[in-house]
Amino acid sequence: MRETFQDARRDLAATPHDILVTNAKLGTFNGTQLVYLARQANPASTCIVHGDDPGMALDAQQAGAFWERSTFLPFGLPQFFSSTLPASDRRDPRRLDRRLTFRGGRRATDRVELHAAATTLPRLL
Repeated sequence: MRETFQDARRDLAATPHDILVTNAKLGTFNGTQLVYLARQANPASTCIVHGDDPGMALDAQQAGAFWERSTFLPFGLPQFFSSTLPASDRRDPRRLDRRLTFRGGRRATDRVELHAAATTLPRLL
C-alpha cells in the first residue's frame, strides 16, 4: 500500500504487479493513470478502481479496469480475487446500480392495520 501517487508510480515502474486496487481520486491525479502504468508493465494485471463519482467509472473501464463503488468495495473485493473475471468490465456505468434502489416490502417501523380475521385465534378442537 502506497500513500502517494508518486510512490505508487515508482513502485509500478520498478516491479509489475498482478493486482492493483486504487481510488479514483488521488489528489491532483486519478486512479486511471495508475491503471495505464500497471497495464503497460503487465498487460494481464487485474486493476480495480473504486470511488463514488459515477463519471469516473467510464474512464476506468476505458482504461481496462473494473469499477466498484467505495461503499461496496469491502464486499466485492473477495470476488475479484476468487473468481475468474471477464477480460473487461461489461457493466454500464450510466445505468442505475440496482443495489442502491429500494426493493419494496414492509419495514419494521411501518404501522400495520390488523384485520379482524388476523386478530382472532384459530379454535383448536
